Amino acid sequence: MANNSILKKIDLLKIFHTYSGLPRSIYILFFARIVNRMGDFVHMFLTLYLTQRMGYDKIVAAQFVMLVSGSRMLGAMFSGRFGDSMGRKKIMLAFQLLFILCLIPCGFLKESMSVPWLLVIAGFFNGAERPMNSAMVTDLTEGEERKRAFSLVYLGINIGVAVGPLIAGFLFKNHIQWI
Repeated sequence: MANNSILKKIDLLKIFHTYSGLPRSIYILFFARIVNRMGDFVHMFLTLYLTQRMGYDKIVAAQFVMLVSGSRMLGAMFSGRFGDSMGRKKIMLAFQLLFILCLIPCGFLKESMSVPWLLVIAGFFNGAERPMNSAMVTDLTEGEERKRAFSLVYLGINIGVAVGPLIAGFLFKNHIQWI
């Protein structure tokens, strides 16, 4: 039994060793992806929030979810040109800041009609950040290092998508403003 535990630790160390030696900026992008993708749970809980907390009809709630998703797609299509002309890092940070500035009031407005609209606008900025993140991985790495960097960033996506809904499930009932 003890040998299995030691072997598991060794395998885990091999996994982490795979990602060692990457540029520091890649690790920052990795953590940014985790945090951003943890926020993806908002889509799952938006319908519940709009119907259970705000009393919206299911059709109206579905339309807002569709608007948020559509705004994210528009943001992703829109941001590439800016990133190429003005610099990816600047544009990514600007979109992240605008995304955060749209979300902060949502925690204080609680059941205001402004919340769904702020989420639609925030979706645009969130979608706009994503291509910049991937483009920066390409800019910062080459060859085999690029494969490892993209693997790490995608691991960040998976971690965020897995952990975000778990946290949101605990917060939804009693601390909706934190979602």
